Amino acid sequence: MFQNIYAVSPQMYSLIFGGIGVGLMLAGMLPARLAGRVPDVVLLKYSILVPLAGSIFLLGGFLAEMPIWYTVLVLFITVVPLSVIGAASFSLALSRQGKNAGSASALIGFFSMILGGCMMPVVGIAGDHTAVPMGIIMVIGYALGVLCYYTMIAPAHRETK
Repeated sequence: MFQNIYAVSPQMYSLIFGGIGVGLMLAGMLPARLAGRVPDVVLLKYSILVPLAGSIFLLGGFLAEMPIWYTVLVLFITVVPLSVIGAASFSLALSRQGKNAGSASALIGFFSMILGGCMMPVVGIAGDHTAVPMGIIMVIGYALGVLCYYTMIAPAHRETK
């Protein structure tokens, strides 16, 4: 996207990629810092809602052909919470598995990789000079995540309190 649509140099792409990577790393420390004070279900809720909003703005930016600074900022806000989503969702998923935690962890990893592999060709379906398919997939993915949260995760954790 950055090189084909915004024509950034490899060095600038590296800086953007590295900046988002640093954000992911710093956000990844958040669940550990908040452990015991903020329930995982609350962390998951907000770490899904923020990127959903971000992905909507990102798609809007792609459609409106916004400048690169807008795309980088909104992409940062949309991608960085993934590390919190991963930590909180794995914790919640494995907390009820007991002896099956290892198998459950393997299945979660397997299906997330399979889903990612299936989505790769879809992102490029319209060619490499538009990011609209990527934006649509991100909005749909986060919207499905929010739907799953409110229909399956949140109700299950209200019952246990």
